[in-house]
Amino acid sequence: MCSGAADEPMKYWNACLLICAALLVISCSSGQTGGTDAATPTRVSPTTAAPTVSLLLPTPTPLAVNLAPVSMQQAWGQVQIRQLSLDLGDRYFAPDGQHHGMTDDDQICGSTYAMRSQPGTWSQDRESIGLINVQTGHITLLATMPAGYSLMACTVTGSWVIWSQAYGNTFESYAAHWLLKALNRQTGEVRLLDQARGPDGQHPSVSIRPEPSASNGRVVWTTYSEDTPGATQSELYTFATGTKTVLAPRTSGPQISWPWVSWGDGVTRAVVFENLETAQQVRLPMQYPPTTVAFAGTSFVYTNSDYSQVMWVPSILAQPMNSSVIEDKQTDGSDFNEFPTLNARVISWVGPNAWLVFDRKLQRPVKIAIGKHGLDGFVSGHYLVASPPLTEADYQAQHQGLPYHHVLQVIDTSTLP
Repeated sequence: MCSGAADEPMKYWNACLLICAALLVISCSSGQTGGTDAATPTRVSPTTAAPTVSLLLPTPTPLAVNLAPVSMQQAWGQVQIRQLSLDLGDRYFAPDGQHHGMTDDDQICGSTYAMRSQPGTWSQDRESIGLINVQTGHITLLATMPAGYSLMACTVTGSWVIWSQAYGNTFESYAAHWLLKALNRQTGEVRLLDQARGPDGQHPSVSIRPEPSASNGRVVWTTYSEDTPGATQSELYTFATGTKTVLAPRTSGPQISWPWVSWGDGVTRAVVFENLETAQQVRLPMQYPPTTVAFAGTSFVYTNSDYSQVMWVPSILAQPMNSSVIEDKQTDGSDFNEFPTLNARVISWVGPNAWLVFDRKLQRPVKIAIGKHGLDGFVSGHYLVASPPLTEADYQAQHQGLPYHHVLQVIDTSTLP
């Protein structure tokens, strides 16, 4: 549901394959509303953290799950589905489904896109960052990006909306120009958290796609290594203090689910989980890096190295740690699965065939099929959210470059039986 550039997956801990989001530094303050950029956040040393207590668990024990899907009606009976319009005249609003974008008051962050997209006109498009209320359908626009810039990822925590934005339509452009910003929707304050950096003349700049993940007044993302040119590190920013710390050098792909944070460590070939209150660590060994991941509570979901399986670790604290294959190409032929999302009830992912979700209570996949072509969506907060299939008329309009109707469908998973 984001721009095409954001659809290219990244290897979780291989810094060389990280893809950049982008924004020209000279344009970082133009076109914004509700405040001016704050100074660069203060850097604090991570050496004052409490001593780490490591808990190395064995490779997860596989758990067998029935992968035969059931229908929505079989699983949940008559489900209430709320439908909301995304259209805004010559624009439409697209929620970002992969980055914990649900506010405490049931709004999802995202951005606008031109209703009528013509080849070669991207550099004139001016799009806005905003929120859609999944209860009322009301869309609030918070900031407008300069022409040619687009949203790469957004997330929220408390009153803060955090996003990365990019200029251009090539990976090279994203790598050279990206910006990570945060806006307080109550005060209008805007903070610059990070930005692209050019090569120093001796070392090439590593390609980074800064995908922020936020929780409990903090945000984490991948940035440039401070001590190893061409490598990356995982960064933590705390809004209350305005300080940045290095979570772990030579790592990437951090996710936060307070008080836990995770990152990919290519040196030890593991996903590392750390409790930011106690400094306890748990490691999930992996021979090959996962491709895309999601983290909520103490549950972790990832797609394997060739995108053929979706793996679920119900609790990173279980001893022994158990895992389940909840989607497998050997079962339904879906040989490219990515971008998992989850909450306490369901797990979702993006695949090429009919949209499936995994019901954690029923321990079964559920086929979400509304309309002719099924759905493709995500989990945010306690909601299952999707854009419904296009009608035949919509397909014709899309192929002809004409505007067509955009809607959002929402299921409240907290109401499921």
